[in-house]
Amino acid sequence: METTIRVPEYAEQFRLPDPATEPTMTVPRASGVVKVSVRAGYDAVARGEWPTIRIGRSVRVLTAKFLAQYGLDDHDVPTSPEAA
Repeated sequence: METTIRVPEYAEQFRLPDPATEPTMTVPRASGVVKVSVRAGYDAVARGEWPTIRIGRSVRVLTAKFLAQYGLDDHDVPTSPEAA
């Protein structure tokens, strides 16, 4: 019998993004990855601590550089509960 794990939709923000399929991410998404508040994420952007680009009024975090900055770019790290 196969067990299926249901992951709530909000849990998606805590999964490590794949830079190949998600080259940029929102500040709330990046905040979820490193488990800080969204406000702390925007503060980090304002201080220049996170690698970002601006597209119009939108601020996007560069996924590959962000993950490397926190040492999360290792391919051995599980990206989902099913991979653990």
